[in-house]
Amino acid sequence: IFKKYLDKAQLSHKPYSLHCLRHTFASEMLNGGMSLQSLQELLGHSDIEMTRRYARLTDNTRREEYYKAMQIIERGEINGHYRFDHQLP
Repeated sequence: IFKKYLDKAQLSHKPYSLHCLRHTFASEMLNGGMSLQSLQELLGHSDIEMTRRYARLTDNTRREEYYKAMQIIERGEINGHYRFDHQLP
């Protein structure tokens, strides 16, 4: 069935497979904001490391997550005690 739809979309010359689609789905869901744990359950993985192999973060998602975290840190909204390098013994 999959090959039939590849032919219909004129993509049969591409190296697409159902396995490739599973990786794409996992990556899209992760980059769309789904937690790794939820994705693990959705994919039926017993080990979260397998989910990490399937789903890859894009550079854009990493950048957005970085700036989001930095804004929270800069506003002092993190609860906890931190020691800076100059305070270490």
